[in-house]
Amino acid sequence: MEIQTLQDAVKELKVQIREMDGQRQALTERIAKTESSVKSAHKRIDDLQKEMMP
Repeated sequence: MEIQTLQDAVKELKVQIREMDGQRQALTERIAKTESSVKSAHKRIDDLQKEMMP
Protein backbone atom coordinates (compact mmCIF):
# COMPACT_ATOMS: atom_id res chain seq x y z
CA MET A 1 0.00 0.00 0.00
CA GLU A 2 2.76 2.48 0.92
CA ILE A 3 4.71 1.69 -2.24
CA GLN A 4 1.62 2.35 -4.34
CA THR A 5 1.14 5.70 -2.61
CA LEU A 6 4.73 6.64 -3.41
CA GLN A 7 4.32 5.54 -7.03
CA ASP A 8 1.20 7.69 -7.36
CA ALA A 9 3.03 10.66 -5.84
CA VAL A 10 5.92 10.22 -8.29
CA LYS A 11 3.51 10.05 -11.24
CA GLU A 12 1.79 13.23 -10.08
CA LEU A 13 5.15 14.98 -9.70
CA LYS A 14 6.15 13.93 -13.21
CA VAL A 15 2.96 15.47 -14.60
CA GLN A 16 3.58 18.68 -12.67
CA ILE A 17 7.17 18.83 -13.91
CA ARG A 18 6.00 18.47 -17.53
CA GLU A 19 3.46 21.25 -17.03
CA MET A 20 6.07 23.51 -15.44
CA ASP A 21 8.49 22.81 -18.28
CA GLY A 22 5.84 23.84 -20.78
CA GLN A 23 5.17 27.03 -18.85
CA ARG A 24 8.91 27.76 -18.65
CA GLN A 25 9.26 27.29 -22.39
CA ALA A 26 6.34 29.65 -23.04
CA LEU A 27 7.88 32.27 -20.76
CA THR A 28 11.24 31.88 -22.49
CA GLU A 29 9.58 32.59 -25.83
CA ARG A 30 7.74 35.61 -24.43
CA ILE A 31 10.95 37.01 -22.98
CA ALA A 32 12.74 36.61 -26.30
CA LYS A 33 9.92 38.45 -28.11
CA THR A 34 9.93 41.20 -25.49
CA GLU A 35 13.69 41.64 -25.73
CA SER A 36 13.44 41.92 -29.49
CA SER A 37 10.65 44.48 -29.21
CA VAL A 38 12.62 46.55 -26.68
CA LYS A 39 15.69 46.49 -28.91
CA SER A 40 13.62 47.72 -31.83
CA ALA A 41 12.06 50.47 -29.72
CA HIS A 42 15.48 51.65 -28.55
CA LYS A 43 16.65 51.84 -32.15
CA ARG A 44 13.63 53.94 -33.13
CA ILE A 45 14.20 56.24 -30.15
CA ASP A 46 17.86 56.64 -31.09
CA ASP A 47 16.86 57.44 -34.69
CA LEU A 48 14.39 60.06 -33.48
CA GLN A 49 17.02 61.65 -31.25
CA LYS A 50 19.42 61.88 -34.19
CA GLU A 51 16.73 63.58 -36.31
CA MET A 52 15.95 66.11 -33.57
CA MET A 53 19.59 67.11 -32.99
CA PRO A 54 20.93 69.80 -35.34
